Amino acid sequence: MIFGLGLVVSGMCRPTKILGFLTLRETWDPTLLFVLLSAVAFNAVSFRLVLKRDAPVHNDKFELPDISANPDARLIIGSALFGAGWGLTGLCPGPALINTFVLSHVFLYMLAVAFGQVAYEQLNKIYIAR
Repeated sequence: MIFGLGLVVSGMCRPTKILGFLTLRETWDPTLLFVLLSAVAFNAVSFRLVLKRDAPVHNDKFELPDISANPDARLIIGSALFGAGWGLTGLCPGPALINTFVLSHVFLYMLAVAFGQVAYEQLNKIYIAR
């Protein structure tokens, strides 16, 4: 709920705000940059504070990704598809979920996201089976 409230308050649920940032013209809107920098700063501080604990609240140990792992094709392709979808629509899944209840055309976007997740699971099964 806090994430959703932050998206609404910052205006990041409006595709025009996102597209205003992604379109480098005289009407460029830097709002998204400030939201991103605020989120990174908050997480950088809070992540360090949390990791000072011996273990998380609901687990025996922290489970962090291996930093030495190299990105694979699935990560790179998935990131590219996410970025392309975000740039074309001005929505990423978080704001889209909120807008599903406000804008009727976003429902189609959410169906496409769901289809993409199902397609990924099916392709991943084939990829892993090799």
